[in-house]
Amino acid sequence: MKDWVKPFLIQRMKEALDEDEELYPDREKIMDGRKKELEDEDAVYYELTYYFNVDFGGGLGWPIDHMITAFGSVLADLSKNTFEKLSAIKNLYFVFAPYPGAEVKMFRLERDTKAKSWLRIVTFPFDNAFMLYDALKGEIAHELAHIYQELDSPKVRNEIEDEADEIAVSWGFEKEIKEFRDYEKKNWEPKPNY
Repeated sequence: MKDWVKPFLIQRMKEALDEDEELYPDREKIMDGRKKELEDEDAVYYELTYYFNVDFGGGLGWPIDHMITAFGSVLADLSKNTFEKLSAIKNLYFVFAPYPGAEVKMFRLERDTKAKSWLRIVTFPFDNAFMLYDALKGEIAHELAHIYQELDSPKVRNEIEDEADEIAVSWGFEKEIKEFRDYEKKNWEPKPNY
């Protein structure tokens, strides 16, 4: 976890409380409680995902909790600049499909000319939640790297697969990317053509 993470979260919590002083008269007490909560790494990971539009499916519990903590643990290892660039996108959605046998990941990238922004939906099928933790983190880092690239210069997905891995490795996810690619080689089965 990078050094910027907890101070960033504490500052954002403080700003939220300060916005409505009448609603939170015991702000100092609340802040003390929130700081104590952040001693648990999983709580930090959940808080970081708050800054994205993340819908991991209805109702919490295994394996959704596992997906959220994996997602948050990747965010916590990004540089602050990278995190802020990605979290500034308000129409970026990561969706966890909580049912077995979901199709492989769906990607939709659409230009909103009025908002001048991108909509991207990444769906992680149910089975992905059960892959090795490092491999799951590698896949998440890879998808974040895709989005990071496309913010500046949208390209056809196939053209940037390797580039996305390189970016994720430059962020410090070399081990996780390797685990993800190894997992993919061992477990991926081509679908029959009908």
